[in-house]
Amino acid sequence: MQIGEGNGRLFYRLFVGLQMLVNRKFGVVAPVASFRDFMALTVEERLKVRDVLYDHPECFDEFLREADLSVSEDAADLVAGWRDHRISGIFFVFRHLKRHTVFLSSEEPARAFGVLGLADPLERMVPYPPVMLKATLLPFRDQIIYDGFLEGLALSFGSGMRRELNDSYREGTARFGIITALPHVVDESGEAEEAVAEQRLKALVRSEQSRHTHWEEIRELRERSDKFDGLYHQERGKADARRVGRALRDRGIEQGWFALYEGMVIASATTRQALVARVREILPTSDSGLPYLYQLKKK
Repeated sequence: MQIGEGNGRLFYRLFVGLQMLVNRKFGVVAPVASFRDFMALTVEERLKVRDVLYDHPECFDEFLREADLSVSEDAADLVAGWRDHRISGIFFVFRHLKRHTVFLSSEEPARAFGVLGLADPLERMVPYPPVMLKATLLPFRDQIIYDGFLEGLALSFGSGMRRELNDSYREGTARFGIITALPHVVDESGEAEEAVAEQRLKALVRSEQSRHTHWEEIRELRERSDKFDGLYHQERGKADARRVGRALRDRGIEQGWFALYEGMVIASATTRQALVARVREILPTSDSGLPYLYQLKKK
């Protein structure tokens, strides 16, 4: 199973862009001028650049400031997710399922991650599981991918080792299920901490596809408290703002303040103060803090 051709191109465009920035900054390998030139480097050379990127996470922020992210409306969210929620370590490629390939963590308690392939399906990359390897898992919208590098480790699996892996898989899935989105962090009791639940809600709300796929989990998180419901509306507003901004500009509107609520513009004004007053007139007092206030700035 793969993330799809279009998503694969988007991933490589952004991730190679990150690596090229790192190479320009630190001179890890010989200078390259284009995407094609970088991909023509050996795997070992590209891996060196990747390692320097992870050693210098500030490069993610530099890329977010300087790169052209117009390739996708959620490009900035994708890159920020790779900065904040990647998981690097030793995994067992445990088995291939219809929807994803199971990467079983080597650390206790074991966790099973449902991972998708990039340009090539993981069934082709790792045809005979179980296989032990080094990998970095990355969030991609409401799915999990890897960063393009799988470093195999020489290890033979006897019957005893296979039984242990089966036991770890059963225990891990009984406790956590198969994890198909990041971030996923739990405390020792197995219950999500409030801060982690907040990050999970933010991740689920970022795209329309994710909201549609995970609407039930989003509803459960919103029902935890007024705080989580308010967080939903703010994150939903941030996610909708790019689309709304483009639509407004297409209609000749170049600036102003707008209140976004469940994907709709419910009020507008020339100043933030005037917009707040209008929102209070429109919505009940209990809901007046929920709309996301968006400023469209003249270019």
